[in-house]
Amino acid sequence: PIGGNDFDSWPQPGDLCGFEGTCCYGEESCCGKTFPAYCCNCVNGGEAQCYYTDACLLADEPPPLGCGPLDIISIPIPDNRKCCDITLKPNSQFNNIRCQNGDPACCPDGSWQCPNTDGTFTCHIDGRNVDINPFGNRGILTQECELNRDCPENEI
Repeated sequence: PIGGNDFDSWPQPGDLCGFEGTCCYGEESCCGKTFPAYCCNCVNGGEAQCYYTDACLLADEPPPLGCGPLDIISIPIPDNRKCCDITLKPNSQFNNIRCQNGDPACCPDGSWQCPNTDGTFTCHIDGRNVDINPFGNRGILTQECELNRDCPENEI
């Protein structure tokens, strides 16, 4: 059940429960949805175990964490970009290197990269390492070389 919006009436951790199960209080609105702000579980024979939900804590972040704008940075696509060798793909059948956080990406320098925990890929571009958001910078990530074709001179 949803309790009231009056903060002073919300149970505090350790209080005796005036309810059974879980009861939530207050509201947070973000991303076009409304969420409870504070919830309590009745545990240990009648003791309130409470917590703030922080449902909208990451709302300003870009997807998939929140509903904020995509972090699009302008990175020129190098003219001399290379394609990645499919036999070196981190998740390929040809080796046992695995990306723990998702599918790999092929960077313009021809190297396969696993995503960081925040979903970005670190690619080496024009002599510097750049964190690339794949949602906003798809054009930077290159295609892999197919096994049945020759790569042009500027590719691996």
